[in-house]
Amino acid sequence: MRAATERASKGQPDIELESSSIRKRSLDRGGHLSDSDGEAGDDEDLPLYEGDPLASPAVPKAASTSPRYVVIMCSLFIFMVELSMYVTDPALQMIMEDVACHNHFPDHKIGDFKTEDARCKDAAVQGTLAMSRSWMMWATMFVPLLVQIPYGIVADNYGRRLVLFLGLLGNLLGSCWTVIVLLNPTVFSIWYLVLSAVPNLIGGGGSVIIAMVWTILTDAIVPEKRTTLFYQMHAMMLILSTIFRPIAGWMLSINPWLSMWTGLGSLALSTALTLLIPETLHLAQSSNGQQAHGHASHFPPLGPKKSVIRTAWETASKDALRVWQLLQNSKNLYPLILGMAFYTPIHTGFEMNMLQYVTARFEWDWSKATYFMTIPKITSVIVLLVILPAITWIINRRLHLDILTRDLYFARGSIICIVVGNALTVVSATPWMLAISLIALGFGNGLLPQVRAILASQVEAHALATVNTAIASVETMVGLVGTPSLGWLLSKGIALGGFWMGLPYLATTGCAIASAVAIFMFRYLPQSAKSDEEALYDALRTEEDI
Repeated sequence: MRAATERASKGQPDIELESSSIRKRSLDRGGHLSDSDGEAGDDEDLPLYEGDPLASPAVPKAASTSPRYVVIMCSLFIFMVELSMYVTDPALQMIMEDVACHNHFPDHKIGDFKTEDARCKDAAVQGTLAMSRSWMMWATMFVPLLVQIPYGIVADNYGRRLVLFLGLLGNLLGSCWTVIVLLNPTVFSIWYLVLSAVPNLIGGGGSVIIAMVWTILTDAIVPEKRTTLFYQMHAMMLILSTIFRPIAGWMLSINPWLSMWTGLGSLALSTALTLLIPETLHLAQSSNGQQAHGHASHFPPLGPKKSVIRTAWETASKDALRVWQLLQNSKNLYPLILGMAFYTPIHTGFEMNMLQYVTARFEWDWSKATYFMTIPKITSVIVLLVILPAITWIINRRLHLDILTRDLYFARGSIICIVVGNALTVVSATPWMLAISLIALGFGNGLLPQVRAILASQVEAHALATVNTAIASVETMVGLVGTPSLGWLLSKGIALGGFWMGLPYLATTGCAIASAVAIFMFRYLPQSAKSDEEALYDALRTEEDI
């Protein structure tokens, strides 16, 4: 039984388990289920099953956590991270183009951003920029792939905040290396920027950071309010990007290094800010009928005859078994996971290549292209804050669909918009045609919060971080193939010119169609009318029968 889906279907709010007021069921020595008061006995401190290898390790019971405070701190954290990302990325591309232009044309003066050099839009320069950025993105995906699932397991056992802090710390160190390389273009080639991904071994990189933020919010918010919150948080991020992109364009018109230093400072502040975000692991445990304290560790004791290496191997084996069992028990999620995997190159192609594509196709400067890229963000804000809420109100008043069915229909509509947007981008030979395609893509920007709401309803809360990071790993593996491929297609398209400049978006159109097919194949699990206590009873009885 999945407690999260049961509460969503029944409209029950999450509650914090208090030993003085809630009676719980426990197994007596004969293996029978009996009632015991929350204050009684030492048996409460034992795991549900004797010797259970998958029981969570001890986690101290935290004080009551206010969902409002969690949302406020996560919002502030997202604000700082978004500021860093959106002011840094255009500046990074502009500085990299400047360095690549000097490499191809030695008489080009590095750092003279006030004087435009038309040679910097040459196909060879743009090809170098596209491929170097593609391999940077590839390394950013590959390096964290080695540690993403272990960090997900750590988050489910020791807390989400720890993993979030480590992820930001690794990101900060990588950004510092990027600044060092760009400050010394005569010493380091721009290809040394690929090494900025190595510090992501600390914390697991951007995918784990995103997974931790959504997991923290899922822990703190009751199921029936999650979809609305996810829309609001996603809309907030889009609003921030709409605000920050013009700011980034203005900074670029002054000096791209102003953007770089602003972004680095914002990232440092967001790293420190993670320490103020409340830990929510105890909320996930409570929502699954577990105590927030008293669980025996599943780590084997380190005795005098047992080496550290053997202990680590046994722990890793049990954690791998846990992940495998989670995936085996979530087969209905496979189409959704596949759909998100195919969506990865689409998202990557937009975020990584679209700005350069606009500058190369229409021969615009980076500042003007950055302003132009606010179009899909503004569209997305209108969709998430006005259009989707209006449709939701009509559905609730007229059709009376349950939450999961509604979200599934929304996800299908979003992926159709994404297919249309990518197809139009391929043939967009003029700015107004590209604007139409960006508007279509903006209408599909609700896909991620819709899919995350569906996933949260189909997975046990205590395993949510592990499943989220497993999905992130699948997306990363797809990105490892798609990212350099899209970079090569962009480079080849720029060299060919004309219609063929849209070559990378021809590939993403195919990915969008495949993602749409997978999302249309998804079927959610039927909801149960049983309570958490009855579900726990059935689970224990099944164990006894086995």
